[in-house]
Amino acid sequence: FTDYNDFVLRDVTIPNVALNVKDIIDCFRPDVTNNNATIEVADGVVIPCPPPLDDNGLTSTERLLSQWLSDFVVFGAGDWNVMSQQLLTLSSSQQEQSTTSNNASNNTLPPTLPKDGLFDCILAAETTYSETSAFETARLLSRHLKPNTGVGYVATKRYYFGVGGGTNCFCNALKKEEEQQQEKGQAHYRFDVKVLKVYDDGVSNIRELLRVKKLS
Repeated sequence: FTDYNDFVLRDVTIPNVALNVKDIIDCFRPDVTNNNATIEVADGVVIPCPPPLDDNGLTSTERLLSQWLSDFVVFGAGDWNVMSQQLLTLSSSQQEQSTTSNNASNNTLPPTLPKDGLFDCILAAETTYSETSAFETARLLSRHLKPNTGVGYVATKRYYFGVGGGTNCFCNALKKEEEQQQEKGQAHYRFDVKVLKVYDDGVSNIRELLRVKKLS
């Protein structure tokens, strides 16, 4: 998960991810699956016993959730282009190390990130709000979407009044990415863009959900 601002990740994204996986984590809590003990807090009022705390003062849910986030999720704040370049650099460095040496390096990718820097699915929302941001979104998909099998889903307004951007601007940016790859002599591919759904309430700006595939 990425956002330009770290406080968005801290205050919104991480709590929402935690809430979405908490029910799954609860299924593996030993104190839930193996203990049906209750406690009487008042006359005739019985509630389940609270889960025990570990040495760090965490419930088993909190401990498992923290471990799950550490094992399967990466959060990054900052400029997309900078993070993209860091990912490409680390991917290239790690691939070179795997073929030339078995020595460990401090500059390695988190285990949850693909070693080749290519993703099966990329989600983006409200990231084409200007010409510049539309081109940055196109470049990100060009660099990191897995060819043929990868899918990108981009939620965008059809047009952003006053600042450019929108569906057509984004599609033009993808076309320019294709042309730049041809000029550089790199592996040729084309982008296939399909409008999956149009959201038009007759009042606000029309919004669209786009599906993007990179085909070789």
